[in-house]
Amino acid sequence: MKKAIQLPRDKYPFFAIGIIIVLLVPLILYGYIGIFSRYAADDYETAGALARSGFWGAQQYWYLTWSGRISYFALVTLVEMIGIRAVPYLTVVCLSLWLFGLAWLLRQIFTITHVKHPVLSSTLGACLILFITLRSLNLIHQILFWQTGLLTYPAYLIFFTFSTAVFVWLVKHHGQQPASFLDLSICFLLAFFMGGLSEISTTFQITFISFGIAILIVFPRLPFRKTMLGMFVYALLGSAVALAIMALAPGNQVRAVIFAERPDLAVLLINSLKNLFSFLGNWIDKQPILVALCLLLPFITGLLATDPIHQSQEMGRIDLWLTASLLLSTAAIFLFLWSCFFVSFYVMSANPPDRALVIPQYILVIFVGTWSFLSGCYLKQSVALLESSLRFWQILVGGILALCLLLGPIYASMRIASTIETSRSIAMEWDQRDAIIRAAIARGEKNVTVWYIRDLNRLGDYSSDPNFLVNRAAADYYHLESIIALDK
Repeated sequence: MKKAIQLPRDKYPFFAIGIIIVLLVPLILYGYIGIFSRYAADDYETAGALARSGFWGAQQYWYLTWSGRISYFALVTLVEMIGIRAVPYLTVVCLSLWLFGLAWLLRQIFTITHVKHPVLSSTLGACLILFITLRSLNLIHQILFWQTGLLTYPAYLIFFTFSTAVFVWLVKHHGQQPASFLDLSICFLLAFFMGGLSEISTTFQITFISFGIAILIVFPRLPFRKTMLGMFVYALLGSAVALAIMALAPGNQVRAVIFAERPDLAVLLINSLKNLFSFLGNWIDKQPILVALCLLLPFITGLLATDPIHQSQEMGRIDLWLTASLLLSTAAIFLFLWSCFFVSFYVMSANPPDRALVIPQYILVIFVGTWSFLSGCYLKQSVALLESSLRFWQILVGGILALCLLLGPIYASMRIASTIETSRSIAMEWDQRDAIIRAAIARGEKNVTVWYIRDLNRLGDYSSDPNFLVNRAAADYYHLESIIALDK
């Protein structure tokens, strides 16, 4: 029996490498398509504000007239200072950082928990989480191929992932000793910066940190409690300061005009809960292959990359730990997801925009994958693992996995690759139009007429109205008096 169980484990590195390659292909294709990204919609407004007012003037302008997202506007203005040449590389840079940060975080966790082949397992987990998160979302163009969308919500998740990895590293480094003042200052500053990226990220962050503090208070004998508690408290302070600055921004009153009237507390609670459960149901209903992959691959990894424990006393402790983890993580995922929908209804009186759903989707995929991995680990503890029919279960699980890979990342790679030519042609058309505008400027023209580009990142383009907000912003960006677009 032991030999039958151990044989697949000997082949685990080959299994992991094969799955990593399959999952990496669509991510690489996403990065390649990002090369054809150009300015669209709100990008012209941020670029125009920089051209009109400079860096600090742009920060003041946005804070007074639109939003208190101080970190977001600082970040996007810094990127705008590089210019349009930075945009084609944003997707591949952000995806690479996101993947590296997630793999680093998982490797630290797997090393602590003695998972076999931590480098391969963490890389596999990072590729799986990122692929499923991105493929589960609508309007992927607004998330990956639009500067404004990419530097808001995905950028937050990248910073959040790296910050969590840094937190784990600091906890391991200090052991049972309290964190130093430098470490506490780092936690405060990171939390403050991340909190200023968006309202949804700030609320989720505060909920996440508060839950961590509550766990440390309820369970005072947890390892590393002294180190974690101080770091959590300073991170909470940084998040609270960012939230206060964001909430007090005069621009909130200007932006509130476009939203419906804020609902009362009862309607706010009901609508946010209703849309949370709709979000969960839609993922299962519309993406069953991705859900199955999110359950199956971590489960198999838990079976193959962990060692069984045979002592009954140790098994009893593992059972208690896993039961507590399941109950606490269920409460945590509910609160974390709900915070995203709650703040959206509070600020906008509506469901979060599709591009903002990348935050709850990312958290959901991580938790589902974690539950599945722990289930595989726990099942591995049973030496009598379906002894009489092990071969049958190996074939069944292998067949289901192959089907999920075929209909998941392999099919996704084909679909993504089929959009390359369209993305390239739109980018060439944008570059051609940009050259014409700049040639007109060189001739001394102040009012320019160009053509409208359809399906530009599925966000829209200039209009025939020179007073349309994108037209005005583009005119500022190019230092023109007006710019209009007509159909070819």
